Amino acid sequence: MLIVKGYTVEIAKILELQHHCNPTLCGERCCCGVFDGWIRPHEIDRMQQYLSEAVKYLPSTNNNVFDYLRWVGAGYVLRKDSSGMCRLAYQNDAGHFLCALHSAAFDLGISPKDTKPDGCLLWPFCLIGRDHKTLSVQNGIYEFPCNHRRSIRLANNELDAGTSGLIEENFGEEFLEAVNRHISERSL
Repeated sequence: MLIVKGYTVEIAKILELQHHCNPTLCGERCCCGVFDGWIRPHEIDRMQQYLSEAVKYLPSTNNNVFDYLRWVGAGYVLRKDSSGMCRLAYQNDAGHFLCALHSAAFDLGISPKDTKPDGCLLWPFCLIGRDHKTLSVQNGIYEFPCNHRRSIRLANNELDAGTSGLIEENFGEEFLEAVNRHISERSL
């Protein structure tokens, strides 16, 4: 078992993952249309701050964040449209599904981390357990064209580059270094 900065890391599942987000591969099944994104209070403020830039990609010009969220028992999730897609997703002229908050970040020259909910940034990873302190991968991720299972030989020796990037973006360089150190020590 690997514990880094208070998180239990399901290392075998993470090593197995090869991830490369490529919206040109998204068709009817994309992460914007399958998973419920739970939203924490600080994320509502983050989304609201950039929504006026994001709505230019959407059919609705409403820039009230609560029109894109719905209350489900214990908190908010991203609202979906009648086709099951996140209401913040749009299809560009080339037919690719993209996130309006992600596109707004690029337009503004800032990181999508400044505009998007944490759960969306983390995908295909997830935080599980009562305390959300176990880093794992979402169920069903290998149904998407951006995710592949790596061979046992590769998976035992090093993280995939896309997987490494996601870990560093979401948890920081020190966290990634600790994971890599564990992998190298285990393969000796």
